[in-house]
Amino acid sequence: MKCSHGATAGRVDDEQVFYTCCRGLTRKEAVRMIVTGFFQQVFDRIPLASVRQALGEAIKRRVREYE
Repeated sequence: MKCSHGATAGRVDDEQVFYTCCRGLTRKEAVRMIVTGFFQQVFDRIPLASVRQALGEAIKRRVREYE
């Protein structure tokens, strides 16, 4: 048996944010980079550019709410 999908919900890891900020990014930039990186494999598998863009915009709105 193989699980082909999963779900994760939660806060961005403070250690990841700290590590990224140590490289010169602001907290806001760090959070955006971490969240975008998390979803990149999903974006890469979506063949329609309009769907990728809509998903990206939805994620950006949620990241702004987090900050």
